[in-house]
Amino acid sequence: MIQRLALANEGVGFVATHDGRRLFDVEGSMGLRERVRRTFGTELHDALVAVEARDGTSVLSGYVAPPRLARHDTARQMWFLNGRPLRDKLLSRVLKDAYRGFLIEGRQPVAFLSLSIDPSLVDVNVHPAKAEVRFRDERRLFGFLVHHLREAVARTDMATPGAAMLERAWKREGSLDTATPLLGFATGAAAPTGWPAAGPQAGTPLLRESPPRPFAAAAGGRPGEIAQDTRPGPARPAEEIPAADLPLMQVARTFIVRALADGFEILDQHALHERINFEGLKRELERGAIEAQRLLVPEILELSRVQVGLALEHQSALERLGIHVAPFGATSVAIHGVPARLARATPGELVRDVLAAVEERGAAPTSEKVLEEVLHRAACRSSVMAGDALSLEEMRALLLQGAGLASDQTCVHARPTRVRFSLADLEKAFHRR
Repeated sequence: MIQRLALANEGVGFVATHDGRRLFDVEGSMGLRERVRRTFGTELHDALVAVEARDGTSVLSGYVAPPRLARHDTARQMWFLNGRPLRDKLLSRVLKDAYRGFLIEGRQPVAFLSLSIDPSLVDVNVHPAKAEVRFRDERRLFGFLVHHLREAVARTDMATPGAAMLERAWKREGSLDTATPLLGFATGAAAPTGWPAAGPQAGTPLLRESPPRPFAAAAGGRPGEIAQDTRPGPARPAEEIPAADLPLMQVARTFIVRALADGFEILDQHALHERINFEGLKRELERGAIEAQRLLVPEILELSRVQVGLALEHQSALERLGIHVAPFGATSVAIHGVPARLARATPGELVRDVLAAVEERGAAPTSEKVLEEVLHRAACRSSVMAGDALSLEEMRALLLQGAGLASDQTCVHARPTRVRFSLADLEKAFHRR
């Protein structure tokens, strides 16, 4: 295990020790990224995304890693201030906020970052070993760092790589018969749920019909009909075909398989739609209020007296969230409107979720923590679920909406939305390399 690592700034030496032994000591002849590769390996090196930003005399530089490479400890979370390594509570909070929504609770991000700042703006004498510091203008520095680091994190590739899954499968299986492709099924073995049984006419079709969903894009054909690509013309190389036109199929009414120019990816339809709904609700809220859809017939919801009191106390705040309620007796409320975006959500369940979040957090719906929790629950409730059949148009519309987001690679609970297999992964699986 690496016990100490000092990645220095602007040509200062780099030293790493392993069980007390010096691994290497380079004076400015090797870049930071190459030092990370030699110390931590190629996988981390290849996944890093650079961050460069300036705010007056403050300069941030370095690299962040995708959330999928997060760890249970902070051993690969490194900050350098004016060339000196340090562990600071403010900088730890900066990274936590930068990865918020992208990282599963309890995991620690991997980052190698250098901050150059005017020495007069920092007090280095608050810790005997100078491992902690005090910044003069913490609020401004915090906002500057979180903003640019979050942008860099969003640019990382958060998809689970197929190569890593294949390697784990090899280790799990031990020595496999080289005549049997790793991705294939042994003769007589049962195929996974949702895959068709052997034979062209057996099993359940992978492309399934379904009624239209709220997110479905306008397209020709009858509602629920699976559109077939009948456009004439010669076959084109995959890299020349727009992403929206690449082949799609649904597996087990849960996963969407999409061809890519350099392989394919498997997407979790619920996780992706959840992220789309969450970002849509956030955008509406940032513009002032979430658009509401008035119900033709109010839904009467039975609640406890405490919950009714909460609903009426925060009535105006709920309206900003697109939820319109009115008193209807001592232990019930009438729901007159819900967010228009959440056409799939059940009004009663949605109101219960909001009031539960207010009770659990002990704060008003306008507080940041409650708002985030409410939007999380609302986005989840209104998304397509595992087991929902989607038409080809619906799958394509889902992918197009996801592509329009700043990042569609995780759901709001930080689970990845996709697993990606490259051609190299496939060649390895089928013993072509």
